[in-house]
Amino acid sequence: MAVIREKQQFRNSRIGVVRMDTGESQMWQTVASAADSLTQQAFKQASVEAQNKGKEFAESVGEESLRTIDPATGKPQAFKAPTSFGTIAQAAYEETLDRRYIRTVDREIRDKANETYLKYEFDPQGVEKYSQVMEDYVGGMTKNADKRFEGIVRDTGAAYIASTKFNLMQKRNLRIKEAEQIAQRDDAKDNASFIESMAENVDWSLPDSQGHRDVEDMYMEGVAGQRAANVAGLISDAQFEANVGVMRRALPKAILSKMINFDTVYEKEDGSTVQINSDVALSIENSLKTNRVLDEVPTALKPQVQRILDSEAYDKDRDNIARHVTALRTNLSLKESDAVKLTAFQKTVLNVAEEGFVVDTNDSQVKKAGDVLIANEVDSLDPARPNMVPYFTSEESTKEDAPWKIMVAGKGIITEGMELTLKRIYRLEGMTKEQIEIGLSHYDYLANVNIAGSTVNKTLDTTLSNDENAFLRTLSYVTRVGGSENIVEFAAKLKENMQNTSAVNDRVKSVLGDGDKDKKSANDLLNAYLQGDNDINESTAFGTDYQMVETVKPYVKHLIMSGVGKEDLNEQLNEMFETSYINTVGVVVDRYNSQIDKSMFALPRLLPDYAERQAFYSNATELVQTLSGKNFLMREKGQYIGIEKDRQIKLVPMTTSAFQPDVLPLEYKIDDDLSEEGFVTRSSSLQTFQYIAHYVDDDGQLRMIPDKNGSPIFIGTELAYEDIANIRKAQSQDEMYDANKKTLRKIEISRLTKARIDRNVEALSNIASPFKGDD
Repeated sequence: MAVIREKQQFRNSRIGVVRMDTGESQMWQTVASAADSLTQQAFKQASVEAQNKGKEFAESVGEESLRTIDPATGKPQAFKAPTSFGTIAQAAYEETLDRRYIRTVDREIRDKANETYLKYEFDPQGVEKYSQVMEDYVGGMTKNADKRFEGIVRDTGAAYIASTKFNLMQKRNLRIKEAEQIAQRDDAKDNASFIESMAENVDWSLPDSQGHRDVEDMYMEGVAGQRAANVAGLISDAQFEANVGVMRRALPKAILSKMINFDTVYEKEDGSTVQINSDVALSIENSLKTNRVLDEVPTALKPQVQRILDSEAYDKDRDNIARHVTALRTNLSLKESDAVKLTAFQKTVLNVAEEGFVVDTNDSQVKKAGDVLIANEVDSLDPARPNMVPYFTSEESTKEDAPWKIMVAGKGIITEGMELTLKRIYRLEGMTKEQIEIGLSHYDYLANVNIAGSTVNKTLDTTLSNDENAFLRTLSYVTRVGGSENIVEFAAKLKENMQNTSAVNDRVKSVLGDGDKDKKSANDLLNAYLQGDNDINESTAFGTDYQMVETVKPYVKHLIMSGVGKEDLNEQLNEMFETSYINTVGVVVDRYNSQIDKSMFALPRLLPDYAERQAFYSNATELVQTLSGKNFLMREKGQYIGIEKDRQIKLVPMTTSAFQPDVLPLEYKIDDDLSEEGFVTRSSSLQTFQYIAHYVDDDGQLRMIPDKNGSPIFIGTELAYEDIANIRKAQSQDEMYDANKKTLRKIEISRLTKARIDRNVEALSNIASPFKGDD
């Protein structure tokens, strides 16, 4: 049974006097505690402030003090704390300086290492030199360091030197390896070149010949060298295969290059030789595609093709060899095409030389041919490679019977050399005053060529731009008026002035405007002036011929910037109008020009001879009568006596530009008593204007002449070229007028012309191809 204990119910207490508790003792204890707390807080605050003060002061110390050693202490100067610092501030100061010192040492080592690394990065002995410099540098830093930091400085430097030295060694090894790889690749290319050279003299019909063995030995020697480099780890497996492939493909490529070459000839079975052509090249290409020598391959070339099929390269590099043979065949085709073009150029030269042969005077090859023929008559020029600019700027080219003038008047051809000379004058490329004068005299001639009794501006038929024409025409005018003593300086100043668009516009407004500069722009004033606005221009106007307005506009600007006044300006434009537009001889009705009897599309521009136009009228009349079923006639002005107006054929131009006539390929016959048929067939590309047939009704209105189906009837100047060619040939047997119609030049075909053509034919064999980038 558990014992039940009784808890104590009371306690003995001290017997004494009972005191009343006033709380005074607790109050003083609280005050003391608070005082202790404040004291501790103040101490902590002072400690924090002292630490901050020490740190801030340490951070403010310059780095040079960290590096400068105090001789008295052997420590950096900065390590000496201010005397005013207490123990806490001093400890914080020194701790902060320690950290800064370690950071400074690390940074200096890195900076020195970077500097040294860059200095010796590509030096063959760079690793050794870098190590020596850095070890000396770190050793010096360790020696001057506080004993506390010697180990840190030494370990930091050693670790950084080791890491960067390894990187430098890796880069050096990589460069050595890359250099060896390049050397091996070059060796492979050199061996391939040797193989190709040796293969040229090998008779591949004899597989066991010494030449054949030499080629094989050269290849095997090259492979051995590449394998040694591969085993040594200097080149990878892929590089080894690539280098060997270069040498392996050299033999078949050499054989193909020798076979498929424009200059290659091979012997036929009958003993004759024949030049390789693209058809033979194609048979070789197809043989390689089908892995067998085709019957189409010439017998003399079959051993070479079979050697390629038997080669290691054919098994491993078939696609590469296929691309090579295709490239060779394509190149051969291009050279054959060039040869055909050269033959065509030779034909063009003969066509230009032949009296009566009609040519496209804007065709670039016709222009080149013109230079060749001129060079053939000038002793100082080589027809095979005529340098025309010196000729066209020489006194010899100014003669009245100069061959280029005869060509302009007789054929209408302005040669490439002439155009190049004028363009160089525009650019002022090394031109003397005398050369510019001669060039401008040629420009004047071209601007006033006599065609069918009319003075015609042929400069518009050149490749000169509007600005080039404007510049040259302005120079020509200025020299006629004021002389050419200062022509070089004036030309340079004019080009400079024309660059200032704002000044040009202001000057145009001043000359053509009415004083109110804000009323019209310079361009509006020019348009109004050239189109015939009565408020600005009461004389000649180009009407709505927009193309001619844009052509003449730069000329007006150049004249104005040259100081030409309104009256002289009008006079020059009248002259240009008269020489640019040709009398329509009552046949052409211009849709644009304001004067109905003048037109850029007048027949005399392309058909300057009266007899030629009569042949055209006859052919055109027959065509219109056949298509319309009505009795229309075409005649020149003054020849319609007794013929009603509504039966007279008028031509409205359809060609968009008189400067660039339409060009049509034509074939026609010319009489030739020496041929069995009595004629020879000619083909050429000819310039032509296209027109639509019209008539004028009783009310004076222009009406279209329809064909039997109600459609327009189109007529081109090429309509009578067959008759015209015969007319020109017949005329050439009589006489022709020279360029400026001042001299009548007798030409006897049996002597002078035939002799010249014979010289041209002889010169053709030496003419350089104009299709290969030659000048």
